[in-house]
Amino acid sequence: MINLVAFEIGEQYENRKGKYEVLEIEGDDMRIRWDDGDEISTSVTMQSHILNQIREHLERLALNKTPPPVKKAAAPNGWHRVVR
Repeated sequence: MINLVAFEIGEQYENRKGKYEVLEIEGDDMRIRWDDGDEISTSVTMQSHILNQIREHLERLALNKTPPPVKKAAAPNGWHRVVR
């Protein structure tokens, strides 16, 4: 089940191509324009699906992010400490 995004005319959103503005919405049809001036007719369902996929991808990345390995400080002048 797709969670439909509540798009609003005049608001900006971002998909894989980049940021876009919603120009009009009629039912499930919408017209959008990217920052580079390209315009298309698409569906609310399709753009909602894309935004949900992007959000889920970012959430998975955040969950799988592991901290970088901790580097041990080198002993000065190449000496090694021996613990007995």
